[in-house]
Amino acid sequence: MAVSQYSLTTLEEAKTYLGIAASDTGRDALLESLIDAVSEAAQALTGRIFIARPVSGEPHQGGGNCLQLDHYPVLSVQSVSENGAELAASGYQAELRGGILTKNGRWGETVLASYTPGYGQTHADVPRPVKLACWLWLAALLDQANPDVSQERMGEYSVSYLEPESALPKKAALLLEPFRKRTV
Repeated sequence: MAVSQYSLTTLEEAKTYLGIAASDTGRDALLESLIDAVSEAAQALTGRIFIARPVSGEPHQGGGNCLQLDHYPVLSVQSVSENGAELAASGYQAELRGGILTKNGRWGETVLASYTPGYGQTHADVPRPVKLACWLWLAALLDQANPDVSQERMGEYSVSYLEPESALPKKAALLLEPFRKRTV
């Protein structure tokens, strides 16, 4: 099994960060699975698509002169239709970094957009802070014998369980924070 084409880091990069020799393949399947999971979670947490993938027919309510696409930055806009009619590229302006479509006058009632969001085409285009957040998250997951237990005591045995959001290391959360999706 290899990591997904949409994973934010590679097995090789993760192993280097974690100090695992390239020749040590004993946990590669586990690492690949965790890389995919952490990549999906980071994208869900930020609301971003980091590696280009097409979004087709995304619906928007019109009415104003500005539309915020669900995912940004945008690498390219393939088509925009308004009330069932496709617009020429000259019929609107695209601010790709912010994923904003504007036009002179108001948008019609129903707008559909097909576009390709992302920071680039491969994991090499993923911003370094996002990669580091993934590596920190992987290290935390690998370091815990029982990832759901936050505290344990032996005398009069007691155990405390992590809240789901605390599974993300604080340093990783701080690195991902600037990438959280903002809307207008």
